[in-house]
Amino acid sequence: MWNVETAHARFWRRLLNENVDKMINDPELFLLKHMRYDNEMAKDYQKRFGEILAERGTSMYKLIAGAYGEQWDSEDDQKDPSHMVKKEAPCNQRNHGNHDDLDSARKSGIPEGQGRGHVVQIRPAGSSEDLEKGLQGSIKKI
Repeated sequence: MWNVETAHARFWRRLLNENVDKMINDPELFLLKHMRYDNEMAKDYQKRFGEILAERGTSMYKLIAGAYGEQWDSEDDQKDPSHMVKKEAPCNQRNHGNHDDLDSARKSGIPEGQGRGHVVQIRPAGSSEDLEKGLQGSIKKI
């Protein structure tokens, strides 16, 4: 209702900011370099300090990359897990439970230009007329 910050909230925010400052200002960047190979720790720190880092326009993953001298551009921001947005699957790929009538449409048969070629057969080689003639001939022989 009211946006009143309590003494506890101010203390906690200051504590988080101090910890982020210590991590960033470490001359050896030991912790950030370690997190490059410990993703669970990086995710935990991103969760813990994410709000503070977002205010500063960065994330744990950008800090880790910076510790190794790498610079991220706007394309890399899209790959940053802290900015990931859950995307909904297309309608034809969703799981509809036991409704097999909602299966996605598919083309069947041989793709055009493959297999038999582009020639359309007017009459199949073994038509019903040929089959009947063959049966009649075999019946008469008996």
